[in-house]
Amino acid sequence: MLDPQTEAARARARQIRRELAVARKVAAAYQAAYDAAADELDNLLGLIEEAPTPATLMQAARLRNLLDSLEQELAGFAATAGGAIDQGGELSAQAGGRDAVAQVDNLTANRVPAIGAVHEIAAGHATAILASMPTQVSGMVRDTLVRGVTVGLNSRVIGRDIQRILGGSLTRALTIARTEMLTAYRDATLSTYRANRNVVREWAWLATQDSRTCPVCWAMHGSVHSLDERLSSHPACRCAMVPLTSTWGDLGLAGSGKSWRPPLGPDLFAQLAAGQQRRILGPGKYREYRAGRLQLPDLVQQTVHPIYGPGLRERRLADAVSVRGQQAA
Repeated sequence: MLDPQTEAARARARQIRRELAVARKVAAAYQAAYDAAADELDNLLGLIEEAPTPATLMQAARLRNLLDSLEQELAGFAATAGGAIDQGGELSAQAGGRDAVAQVDNLTANRVPAIGAVHEIAAGHATAILASMPTQVSGMVRDTLVRGVTVGLNSRVIGRDIQRILGGSLTRALTIARTEMLTAYRDATLSTYRANRNVVREWAWLATQDSRTCPVCWAMHGSVHSLDERLSSHPACRCAMVPLTSTWGDLGLAGSGKSWRPPLGPDLFAQLAAGQQRRILGPGKYREYRAGRLQLPDLVQQTVHPIYGPGLRERRLADAVSVRGQQAA
């Protein structure tokens, strides 16, 4: 049997492939919407020559018509992307249940939770968030046009600003896709653990131990959590849950009396080369860390998202140092 960290890495690789498949669908839907709106965007920029002041620009009937067309194209994108993300979430939930059963199968766990019910908890988030995108983006494009005319920018500069707005919309949709799929996967995993409480006692936080992993996830690696607690992290987090099971002896069977535990992230981080620590923390936080005025757990700050609920983010340097000072006092 593979060790838990290897199993988690392989499961994560499979999940990444599912996420990439959905990302390709989202990107294709965005490209189709962008291509359809290209003429409207060119006409929007052309209005700058015809409407030399913000007042005349806002009064132009063509502005409203063009923004309406842009909204329609983005609404089509949102609907297509939302459907692809929901489908990806369903597949992720099913995979989460299967992988969790495989993790504890050696201890006779064989119950799979109602994956459909698990996915119902997460389903709809992407559609709800993306539904507001067309109006938001249209408003941002309008404001960019008006602001550009106000300060006398030429159409090429304003066009680049609009391109950044539209590019940000795709980035946001891709982040939503990853977050939704990971949420479905993790909820199904946790539901399976709960369905097998006779062998699964707790779960441990497992982070990917490389330079792309943020300080928050390094700090959380190896921490132990009850089955009543979800893995609540930041968007697009790569971390995973691994079950902490009863031993064969606990179950009254012959076998090892030791239960596996992952090493703690802060201890592993301390063993990294100085250059790698600096890349992960950044120069300011690295300096305070090396001076002993900052520890990894000081960087973990709890958050609450209006849709996704509890989460984590990285504290600013000044706030983290302040937390460390208060604890020392």
